[in-house]
Amino acid sequence: MYRVMAVKPAYLETQRHKIKAIMQGLGKLDSLTKEIVAVEVSSVMGCDYRVSLYTSAVRKLGLDDEGILEITTLVDLFRGLNKLFDDLQVEIDEKPCMGEDRHTKCHEHLKPVFNILQ
Repeated sequence: MYRVMAVKPAYLETQRHKIKAIMQGLGKLDSLTKEIVAVEVSSVMGCDYRVSLYTSAVRKLGLDDEGILEITTLVDLFRGLNKLFDDLQVEIDEKPCMGEDRHTKCHEHLKPVFNILQ
């Protein structure tokens, strides 16, 4: 990765500082969470090199195969939902809900639909 960027030394230096500031800097997110986001974004962008790189990083930070599978299922879920709603040009029809019970509380109006599907 750095070899490719080294063709432009100023660019390489800028990117190294940016990566260090964001990935190693203090903030609300811990290192594992940042690396998980990196895996997810790299997967969505279709960059196998970066998926491999960040998957290795999350393993070193203690995430096991079950955790990595969970990341993969999240990416799969939201990639599929996003594709579906984009293709159908679905407009937002509900307000986002917050809290632990948000899926139950927010979808009360859809109970008849869910009952039909069961």
